[in-house]
Amino acid sequence: RTSRHTFKLIEQARDFTISVPTQGTQVKELGFCGTRSGAEVDKIAECGFELTSVEETDCPLLAIPGLHFACRTRLRAPMDPSLMDPALAGSYPKQDYHTFYHGEIVGAWRSNG
Repeated sequence: RTSRHTFKLIEQARDFTISVPTQGTQVKELGFCGTRSGAEVDKIAECGFELTSVEETDCPLLAIPGLHFACRTRLRAPMDPSLMDPALAGSYPKQDYHTFYHGEIVGAWRSNG
């Protein structure tokens, strides 16, 4: 959504990373990150996360157990509300629609910690 802190970051970068924690790990941290804005708090520091770099992208990865993907943005598509199922309208009371990003996976890793 355009109002989100992450939107501004991904719009400025050509790369992004996705980290999928191993099931049952990072539960407290995911809860924290899902309810706080990165504009108001340093989520990396608050959760005690460490970052690691990879040569495939300028964007760092979280050094946590799980699957990690480095992606390069290939397509950016703002959501067209005229094409949305009317049943979803209640999910957008402020008409703050999502932007979809298609990323080419340029690197993938599994980490145990």
